[in-house]
Amino acid sequence: MLKGVARKDFDIVASWSVDRLGRSLIDLVNVLQELYSTGVDLYLHQQVINTTTPAGKALFGTMGGPTHILQRSGQPRGATPLSTKS
Repeated sequence: MLKGVARKDFDIVASWSVDRLGRSLIDLVNVLQELYSTGVDLYLHQQVINTTTPAGKALFGTMGGPTHILQRSGQPRGATPLSTKS
């Protein structure tokens, strides 16, 4: 699918649910980044997200903030301990 996105073979990717886009959070972040960078829209049936609409684009944009932080940290979500012993 990502090869087709990179070649811009299609305009929209449709999925039943967001959990079907990647096997891990990092996979999901990479898929969302690839879609965003190539301008391919996303439709998620269960989450009612459709980036062909202004509301869907706004929601997709707000999802970009946390994903950017996760990518920069290089750690999967929840990998940082809550407390450390001295």
